[in-house]
Amino acid sequence: MILNIEDLLEHCRKHATASPIIAEDILISVPGIPDEEYTKLIKAFTTLPESYLNFIKTYDIKQVTIGNYKISVCKDKREETVDRLLYWNDREEEIQDIQKMHDLTFIASNDIDDIYVAGTKSDYKEGEILSIDHELYWEENVPIKRVAPNYETFLIICANKYQLQMTDGIDGYNIMEALRLRLDALNLPKEYYDYWVW
Repeated sequence: MILNIEDLLEHCRKHATASPIIAEDILISVPGIPDEEYTKLIKAFTTLPESYLNFIKTYDIKQVTIGNYKISVCKDKREETVDRLLYWNDREEEIQDIQKMHDLTFIASNDIDDIYVAGTKSDYKEGEILSIDHELYWEENVPIKRVAPNYETFLIICANKYQLQMTDGIDGYNIMEALRLRLDALNLPKEYYDYWVW
């Protein structure tokens, strides 16, 4: 089980060692974005929460995928986070309206959901991770799901879910039950369970 950031880094290291060809797509390393890039980022995105900024300044997540979650907007280590955030947050007007209304910044995705972090002016908790289904932006009331209290916890849960999915002989129902036990062990507040388990 992955309980904290140290466990997460070790999980990534083991996975990268076992699959060296795709190591750059798996390994979270240090340091994160350099000072010059960080300065550009906080000028362009003035309400990004400290919890997210501190994480990406400490850890290099560019190009990394955990399970089916692309945890960074950068598909390549050479890309600058600020450039990719500007690109991915400049989308259809309907999506931008939702982002502006709640002070949300797009930071990650999977096959179904866009993943956002709540900013310092959000009506959600600062630093909270939220999701919107790709296909539901044009609903009258767009459902925004609460995913995790912060970015680090989001990654830890992603890794736990992936670890269970890669376990031989465990089916979908049992994965959900096992993941629920892991969420309990992480002391995840109950309001986030609906996103992960059903």
